[in-house]
Amino acid sequence: MESQSVRELQRACCSVKQLLLDLHFNARSGHVGSALSCAEVLTFLKFHCCSSKDTIILSKGHAASALYSVLAMAGEIDAGELRAKYYRDGTLFSAHPPPNKLPTIPFATGSLGHGPGIAAGLALGSKLLGRRDEQVFCVLSDGELNEGSVWEAFAFAAHHKLNNLVFVIDLNKIQGFGRTKDVFNMEPLAEKLRSFGIAVGEADGHDFESLSSCYSFVSAEGRDLGAPSAVVAMTTKGRGLVGLADTVDCHYLPMTTEIYESAVEFCQNELRRLLSKQTGEDGHAS
Repeated sequence: MESQSVRELQRACCSVKQLLLDLHFNARSGHVGSALSCAEVLTFLKFHCCSSKDTIILSKGHAASALYSVLAMAGEIDAGELRAKYYRDGTLFSAHPPPNKLPTIPFATGSLGHGPGIAAGLALGSKLLGRRDEQVFCVLSDGELNEGSVWEAFAFAAHHKLNNLVFVIDLNKIQGFGRTKDVFNMEPLAEKLRSFGIAVGEADGHDFESLSSCYSFVSAEGRDLGAPSAVVAMTTKGRGLVGLADTVDCHYLPMTTEIYESAVEFCQNELRRLLSKQTGEDGHAS
């Protein structure tokens, strides 16, 4: 990935994070940890991978604020309206994506385990209709892998050779009741996915260059094998939340003023650090 593209994604993601932090703080709502763990993933998919013909299904619908924020940055929903109405009575911007309300969000999600089946159905439909230039991306959580319907969707996608389908698994290692390894250990995850006939790669889910390299590899392998692809994105739940990061609490608890302010500062400082690093590597001002 070119340095300029990386810088653009880093700037976009910082804006996404600051917006979703504002949304959660003003609404005093939970699930901010789940949104932060997939912010880079959704930014990467929307601004680097997707064309106007592609579809993103956010199966882990409790991270809806991250998706809303990405769509706002893309100009597909009104950022001012989002700020004013997120998590309010009668809003279109509910804690989980609503059904048939927003044109850029085709399905309601959040009842975990449904997204992969929906994505597989869309990918199969595109194949049957001869729409070879359409791709479907499905972002799901590692805790969601507890659902048997997810593995049914994996098997279905492999059987039908859906090489136009990419699963991205947000492996933040925490779910609603504790560490995923303690609640329902799915490791070795990559080997399990490969045994289903899926092209698999692992990436740092907070690093755009790592995501890009992994995506390029698995999508090429998927095309060659006639198979769906999966990016296993290693992430940290609630990254940047002082005292809440990498804990079950960030799945549920709202942010205090101190945690919110420190998270915004963390985001801004990280952007400066990343841009400085990029400038040092390529010798150009950012």
